[in-house]
Amino acid sequence: MNAALRRLLIAALLALAPLLARGGGEAEPAFGDAGIASYATGPSGGEALGLEPDGRIVVAGLIGNVGGLLRLLPDGRPDPAFGAGGVVRAEGRRDWPDVFTDLARDGEGRWLALGVRYAPDPPSLVLVRLTAAGTLDRSFGDGGLRVLRGAFASTLGRPRLALDPVRGPVLTLGGGRDGHFGVLALDPQGRPRSGFGERGSVEIARWKGWSNALALNAAGQVFAAGAIEGSDRVWDFLLAAFGTDGLPIGFGPLGSTPGDYAGREAKAVRVQADGSVLIAGSSDDRPFLARFDRDARPDPRFGDRGSVRYPDAAGFGDAAFTALAVAPDGRLVAAGEVRAGAGRDFVIVRFLPDGRPDPAFGEQGVVRLRPGTRNGGARDLAVLPDGGVLVTGRVDDRLVVLRRRP
Repeated sequence: MNAALRRLLIAALLALAPLLARGGGEAEPAFGDAGIASYATGPSGGEALGLEPDGRIVVAGLIGNVGGLLRLLPDGRPDPAFGAGGVVRAEGRRDWPDVFTDLARDGEGRWLALGVRYAPDPPSLVLVRLTAAGTLDRSFGDGGLRVLRGAFASTLGRPRLALDPVRGPVLTLGGGRDGHFGVLALDPQGRPRSGFGERGSVEIARWKGWSNALALNAAGQVFAAGAIEGSDRVWDFLLAAFGTDGLPIGFGPLGSTPGDYAGREAKAVRVQADGSVLIAGSSDDRPFLARFDRDARPDPRFGDRGSVRYPDAAGFGDAAFTALAVAPDGRLVAAGEVRAGAGRDFVIVRFLPDGRPDPAFGEQGVVRLRPGTRNGGARDLAVLPDGGVLVTGRVDDRLVVLRRRP
């Protein structure tokens, strides 16, 4: 190749580079309808999202005004091999949950879904285990369901589920008994786990509040986050950590760290491989993200002294992050909702590992969109092996799943 041709080729590549770099955060046109798969038979909305190894997607939430699960093929079409046309709903059970709030897949390919049944009062938590084909696994609980009564649930918070592959599931208690922050550990059959706290549950009784974010580390230790009632009835953020026996572990004072986070509520938590803990949620009605080291101290290497908080000028007033994921390359993806006029928009933000917005995603790290005509909001997300992002939520009474490019 002569020098003139080489220079021409280099110039062409440089000119094309910005175009080749585009695509991060854009809709994936091969998924659903221009990047959006939706489902509705009456009021519906996605609350939690999980992936199967072959790329199929399972969403739990509200389907036709009752708790339901939907499985999609990798291209966004309902999977006819799951339930009835891709959907699992009431199954004729009187104790079926009114809404599912979380789900997890076990090592045998079964799905465990957590729901809430609000009547009769007080509400009950309901665990449902499904086979890979979407039928009730009748070897679990009472014909596939386990109803947890005794004021475990409340109308506060959003009960969450994490699955310890050996010991069994762990749940947050929402507002718990008497409106207290707490967690509940179960054995593999969904019964309160002996040897964990008091009859399987632990509550932090010195504060009123709720726990609505949950994660386990590789050792099975439990990290729960949410909000507590602070001074002057202002809600403060709280992160608590417990060992496999339910006792507080060495993570801040007595295993919890309210810190100086007045006006903040945690809605998602993730534990990184090095033991750092990431929290996403809202701060004075704006999205925030924070990282703590193994000793519960804000990580000074992350964001501004350990946190990222969007100012009003960024257009994020009355907004919150509701979901958080860590990509294989260490980048972070948060999703949530933001008020826009009389409605609400989806917002997806990708961060570099140090908390800076990722300029290769959307507009300076931010994708903001309204897939419907009125209200929309993200509830959960997952990062695909190729770095693409899946987000589920509710738009105009429809369950939606959005797929965005890496």
